[in-house]
Amino acid sequence: MARPAKAPFDGTARYSKDLTARPYRTRHGEEAYMVEQAGDLIIEPTGKGKRHSISLPQGSTLIIDHRTHR
Repeated sequence: MARPAKAPFDGTARYSKDLTARPYRTRHGEEAYMVEQAGDLIIEPTGKGKRHSISLPQGSTLIIDHRTHR
């Protein structure tokens, strides 16, 4: 079973240069990305705070909630 990871705050997602992913749709119809080459996802907070890094191994599913995007 996959280990879920969630950013601890709202913010902007940035990707490390080595991370590659392709868009796809999950079996539940959600738009997502499939990680093809492992890398880091960096979340920069909307307000003050320290950025957070999440390591994504190859084969990970990445779902980003764009509904809160401004």
